[in-house]
Amino acid sequence: MVPARGRGGAAVPSAAVLERVWTDPSAVDRLRGAAKRLAGELVRRGWDGIVELGAIGPDSRRGRRFGSFGERSVICFPPTAIVNERYIHIGAGTMIGPQVSLSAGMVPGQQCLSDWVVGIGTSNESSAPITVGKPRVSAASENRTIP
Repeated sequence: MVPARGRGGAAVPSAAVLERVWTDPSAVDRLRGAAKRLAGELVRRGWDGIVELGAIGPDSRRGRRFGSFGERSVICFPPTAIVNERYIHIGAGTMIGPQVSLSAGMVPGQQCLSDWVVGIGTSNESSAPITVGKPRVSAASENRTIP
């Protein structure tokens, strides 16, 4: 069989070269696979614990930096960017998912025109809890309420 030639005359391997004969895994292969599965499970359990501990709630130090943070509300870990928390108000029973950015104003430390720039789940129109998830992003420099 003559090998095929590609650009510049380089030999291109045929399909026969890529064929692989299946063999039963050895004891070492089985042990390596079991170790990988165990390590993966430990990583996932560790990440679940980090997510639980990293959540921002009304009683957390980061949560107290918001203008208001309703009871039973949470910002899930990890948030991407949270800017000027004191101008952001979160209503009761609101869940903001991971990877969500919240911004009041354009730059950290900006003085906004009022103490209420962004409200999430704070509308009087609905008493139902609100959930905000990725890819919804809210950035405001004037008053804005997400019911």
